[in-house]
Amino acid sequence: MPSSTTTGSVIRATDYNSIASYYNSQELGINLPLVAAGQVITADLWLSMYNQVYAATTAQQRPTSLPDPSQFRPGGGVISATTWGECPPAEFKAEIVISSNTRNFNLYNAITNPALGWVSRAWDASKKVKVTVIVEGGVVVGSNSTSSAAFAVPSFPAGSEITLILNGCIVGRGGDGGKGGNPGRNSNGNPGTKGGPALELRFPTIIRGPGYIGSGGGGGGSGAINIGSSIDYAGGGGGGAGDVPGKRGGTTNSRYDDEYGGGNGELETGGAGGGHINKAGDGGAGGNLGCDGEKGGDFLQIIYAGISIENDAPVVWGEKLWIGGTGGKAGKAIIGSSNAIFEDFSNDIRGEVA
Repeated sequence: MPSSTTTGSVIRATDYNSIASYYNSQELGINLPLVAAGQVITADLWLSMYNQVYAATTAQQRPTSLPDPSQFRPGGGVISATTWGECPPAEFKAEIVISSNTRNFNLYNAITNPALGWVSRAWDASKKVKVTVIVEGGVVVGSNSTSSAAFAVPSFPAGSEITLILNGCIVGRGGDGGKGGNPGRNSNGNPGTKGGPALELRFPTIIRGPGYIGSGGGGGGSGAINIGSSIDYAGGGGGGAGDVPGKRGGTTNSRYDDEYGGGNGELETGGAGGGHINKAGDGGAGGNLGCDGEKGGDFLQIIYAGISIENDAPVVWGEKLWIGGTGGKAGKAIIGSSNAIFEDFSNDIRGEVA
C-alpha cells in the first residue's frame, strides 16, 4: 500500500482511505467505509477500523506495528499508512508451471522452500493456500524410487484450493526384472520387483487437462533353471515401464545379458523377457504402465533312476517342476483417489487407484 504523511494531529482522508482500501482487498471479510476528501478522521472512526481489522486477522496476519487506538489522540499523536504497515495476505496464492521433466515433485516442499525455484516467497503454514500447478505438454513428472510418488499433494489447511492442470504426464518408476537363476544347481526363478506410484493425494485436488497418469509397471520374473552345465542359463525378466524404467534382470554371467538378460523398460512399455540356454526357462516380460510383470518360464526336470539293462535306455524315476519367478506388481496410479476431483480431464489413468 502507498505510504503517506500526516500534518498536526489530523489524519487526512487520503491516508485513511489508503489503509481502508488495502484491508478491504485482503479477503478478510470486512468492508471498511471510505470517506469523502477533506473529511476529518475522528477517534471513533479510527477505533472502528482498528476493531474490525483486529477481529478479522490472526496474529500471523497482523503487522507487528498494528497501533493501539490510544495512539490516536486529538491534538496529540498521529497515525499514518506508513506507521500502520502492511498486512500479509489472508491466503497464499501461487501458480507453478512445470515446463521441463522433473521427478518427485512435492507441493509442500515446493511452496515452503523458495530455493527450489517454484515460488518467490515461502508459504506460512498457518494460512490456507490457493495453488495451481500446470504440467506443460510433453513434460514427464516421474520418480526415482518405487516407494515414492512422482507427484505428491500433502494435507493443507481447511479452505485451501489445489488445482492440477495436466497437459503432460505423471508416471511412477518401473520395477526391475528378476535375475536369471544360477547354473549348476536347481533353482526356481527370481521375482521381478514392484512398480512405483504416480500420484499421491492427501488433500482434495481438482484435476484437469488432456494428459495421463500411469503407475510404474512391474518387473518380469526370471526363468527357472535345472541342474546342468556351466552353459545353462535362465532368461532374465524384463524391466517395467516408467519414467525411470525398470532394469532388465540379466543372467548369472553378464556376457550373455544382451542375448538372454531381458530388455530394459521404456516410458510406456515394459521390456521383453530374456530367452534361455539349455535346461532353463525364459524370463517374463516387464509390465507396461499400470500393468504387472509377467511370470518367468517354468522348467520340468526329468529325474532318471539309471540305465535299462535291456536296451541301455535311461530309466525315468520321476519329475520335478521348477517354477519361474513371479512378476512384480504394478504401482498405484493414484493413492488417495477419494481426493481426486476430475473436471474436464482425459480420464487416461493407467493402473489401479486406492
